[in-house]
Amino acid sequence: MVLKAPDVYLPSRANVERALLRLAKDVGDSKVCTEEATRRDYAADDSDVEPRMPDAVVMARSADDIEKTLAICSQNDIPVTPRAAGTGRTGGATCVPDGVVLATHELSSFRDLDRKNRIVR
Repeated sequence: MVLKAPDVYLPSRANVERALLRLAKDVGDSKVCTEEATRRDYAADDSDVEPRMPDAVVMARSADDIEKTLAICSQNDIPVTPRAAGTGRTGGATCVPDGVVLATHELSSFRDLDRKNRIVR
């Protein structure tokens, strides 16, 4: 049984286009995927939540990529869905349409784990 994702605020098309241009420039065109096949691959996780197509997938390779992506999307009111392997079964990696998936699976190590504050670096 496929569960329907909740309705959420969607940004204007102009904001999406502006953000995608900035992401390509500041994060790097090779890390920002807008091809339909790639976006479809990141539209859902292993849950029964209905897939939703993002406008782009950013393949983060550094903390700087994450910081720039979050700043650009925040400035343009673009929702961001963080995603690692996409194997979750709760729908947490199911994206918001007209949003960006921030793929972190290429980040293979971390320096610090603060369990109390739930922060990983």
